[in-house]
Amino acid sequence: LTNIFARLNLYLHSGQVALANQCLSQADAFFKAAVSLVPEVPKTINIDGKMRSSDTFLLEFLSNFFSTLLIVPDHPEQGVLFLVRGLLNVIEDYTWEDNNDDKVRIYTNVLHLLAAMSQESYLYHVDKVDSNDTLYGGDRKS
Repeated sequence: LTNIFARLNLYLHSGQVALANQCLSQADAFFKAAVSLVPEVPKTINIDGKMRSSDTFLLEFLSNFFSTLLIVPDHPEQGVLFLVRGLLNVIEDYTWEDNNDDKVRIYTNVLHLLAAMSQESYLYHVDKVDSNDTLYGGDRKS
C-alpha cells in the first residue's frame, strides 16, 4: 500500500480486530506500528489531482485511534499508558500547519481521552478484554 492513510487505518482496524479476538500482543504490535508510521505522514497529499494539507486526515485518524486506546489494556512490561505516551511524543514532534487549529483539536481529543481514562468505569469495553478500568479500578490513587 502506498497511501499512508490507508496503511494507518489498516493498522488501526487490524489492531481493533485483534483486540476483539483477545489477541493482545498482536493488537499491541499493530498499534505500535501505527504510532511509528505517524511521523511519516507528509504535510500535503494529492486528492483528485490537487495538493491538500494532510492535517485534517491525520486529525480524523488520531481521533479514532484515541477512541481505541481508551480500551487497550496496558502492557505489563511497557508501563502505564505506553501507547498513549508514545503517540503523544510523536504528535509533539509533528510539524503542524500554522494557519489552522488542528493541533489544538488533537490536544482537546487527548484531554477527552484522559478524562475518560480517569473514570472508574469506561463508557465502552471489548468483550472478554480487561481494560485499565478493570485492571486498576481497585487501586488507590496517590
